[in-house]
Amino acid sequence: MSDLLSQIRLAVDAAAGGYLGKTISDIIQCEKSRNSVAEKYPRVRVEGGEAFACDADDRHLLNYMPQLERLYVSILTNDDPPVIATSAWRTKKPGFKLSKLGERIFLACRYFSHREGEGRDWKSAYAHHEFHPVISVLFRSVMRWWATIGRWGDTSRVLIEGEPDTVAVEGLCSFVEFVRSTCRSQAFKNLLYDHERKAGSLASGVVDTTAILPRMRC
Repeated sequence: MSDLLSQIRLAVDAAAGGYLGKTISDIIQCEKSRNSVAEKYPRVRVEGGEAFACDADDRHLLNYMPQLERLYVSILTNDDPPVIATSAWRTKKPGFKLSKLGERIFLACRYFSHREGEGRDWKSAYAHHEFHPVISVLFRSVMRWWATIGRWGDTSRVLIEGEPDTVAVEGLCSFVEFVRSTCRSQAFKNLLYDHERKAGSLASGVVDTTAILPRMRC
């Protein structure tokens, strides 16, 4: 693990934020301009098409979606790392602290963790639902890494290299890498464009994101 953390530290030290260009900007602007209710509510496949479904779980999820959308923008508009190399105040040992981006990811995972603590099994509950492509990518990422990232414990904590909880550093970096590589792919851009084009009509059919998202074990 020490070799991996050393690589992460080097990457963090070398990281520089930057604007990704017009392509991503256009995608984000398109995301902000959505005005159809079909973009917000989860849908479930039914015989002959699709239908809205809204229960207690959905209301929690609807409250969660704007947070995921903001996180998408934070991750895609620059190349900022989720962690910052630092040292412990007292021991001076090398470690990591959360960047602003890392804090946003941690808080998104903590919200999901709280819902899990309430006994909600969103992975099973939404197995047959389809979401906006952005929500689909972020939601899948949270489901995959929430437990690992949650080991950070508190946003103000500094994780010391060598401690067991530094797996959270790897989890955060994997989370960001997955979202950026997926959402910057041409396949995702095509899917997003197609989804936006069809979003005006509820009868447009369900867009399947599984064809472009890497297979992951959540």
